[in-house]
Amino acid sequence: MECESCSRQLFINPVSAVAAILTDPAGRVLLVKRAKEPAKGKLGLPGGFLDPGETAEEGLAREIREETGVEVTRFDYVASFPNRYLFDGAEYMVLDLFYHARVPGFSSAAALDEVDAILEIPLMEIDLTTIAFPSVARALERFRESRTARGID
Repeated sequence: MECESCSRQLFINPVSAVAAILTDPAGRVLLVKRAKEPAKGKLGLPGGFLDPGETAEEGLAREIREETGVEVTRFDYVASFPNRYLFDGAEYMVLDLFYHARVPGFSSAAALDEVDAILEIPLMEIDLTTIAFPSVARALERFRESRTARGID
């Protein structure tokens, strides 16, 4: 968009969001059931929007802690996908960054901020039609493919 009086341009760039594929030694993935719109009741990964001044890893650790109570400090990058986030009548362009983290287990996980329930589902048994956003489904699919290619279940 460009201002007619001063010719200043405003670019509509995507905002950044992060999400984690958390796996335990049994190969289960921690999924969250969304408590709020958009996609209330659908499944997702712990994560959310980055705050100003945060790195992706800092924001991801914060979001996981806020939503599940799980403390994670080390992440491996998986992929990024664009996403359209419909909220309160507006559509936001988002770039979702996905990471993987191995955790010893999910015994400390709880449904906290904006989460109705916590689910622990084996990676290959996740029904991608139950996932809240196409970007998340694509990330889970990419993660599955990478594990299959390396012979990891």
